[in-house]
Amino acid sequence: MLVGSSSSILIRPKLLINGSKANLKMLKNCKAVLRITNYIDDIPVTKNFDQLSFTNEREVAVQFQVPPNLGSINIRLTA
Repeated sequence: MLVGSSSSILIRPKLLINGSKANLKMLKNCKAVLRITNYIDDIPVTKNFDQLSFTNEREVAVQFQVPPNLGSINIRLTA
């Protein structure tokens, strides 16, 4: 990843109900929270992605700009 460039994270959730695959269109109010920290001062930057919709046929991409001194990337998906 190059500093200042745009990068993407692909999300393809898997939904199981009683051990059987279920249609991802059943997921409602999907949100992703991306948290990026740098390795120098550990200050987090948070970006929210609201109203995501998933299908069984494709992934969902969330894009962010790569900051200088990137230390870690965490993403949390809620539905």
